[in-house]
Amino acid sequence: MSSDHDRDEHRTAGQLLNEAVAMQAFERGDAIARHLPLEVHMQVASGCNLDCYMCYEHLRPPGTRRGRGLQELSPALFEKIVAEVMPYSQRTSFGIGGEPMLAPHFLEYVRRAHALNQKVHVLTNGTRIHTEEVAQTLATCLSSLEISIDGATAETYERIREGASFSRVTSNVELFNRARLARPEEERPRLTLCMTMMRSNVHELPLMVELAARLQVDGLAAWHVIPVTEEGRAGAVPVAFAGPF
Repeated sequence: MSSDHDRDEHRTAGQLLNEAVAMQAFERGDAIARHLPLEVHMQVASGCNLDCYMCYEHLRPPGTRRGRGLQELSPALFEKIVAEVMPYSQRTSFGIGGEPMLAPHFLEYVRRAHALNQKVHVLTNGTRIHTEEVAQTLATCLSSLEISIDGATAETYERIREGASFSRVTSNVELFNRARLARPEEERPRLTLCMTMMRSNVHELPLMVELAARLQVDGLAAWHVIPVTEEGRAGAVPVAFAGPF
């Protein structure tokens, strides 16, 4: 895999022209942009294998949660995007709703986007990074990976992320990291842990910093919960929250 800098250096004529048209439209303040997308954000799986109480997935009828009745972005539609958009775009993100790694063709989609000179980003709950093939594919093809972990202890994490195992997910992170860190530094995807802060877990933020250091990640992101469920609203931390945990 080439580094992001190398990918910038080897952008195709279509990518360069599309970017130039986009920048000109931005600088002129055009109301209508004539360029094609610079980035592609795709939901490739319709649901998630977890049932986190603060997530909009928790709003589904109980019988349709945890990936039941899962639908995938079809390979035919993906190939249409590949043919019509990716010759001009420069970044592809998987993880706009649902758990992208549940999609049966997920690894194929990642490899295809990578082969088309895309900077590939994935947002995942980390439960499916469970084989050497998955870890190696992600380490080879991604520009960045974000893994959602909402607790630094098994008790907190498993209470929030119903259906997941803290020890298994941290083992998955370690599996991916072994593949990632075996690559030259300039070719490694960036790895970030993400924490949704709520009243029930904000006290573990210092422990999350320690966990991130132990797992040798590049960054830790923490943000307030977006309260879309009753449980999420009840657990929201006041925006003015400050002071000792």
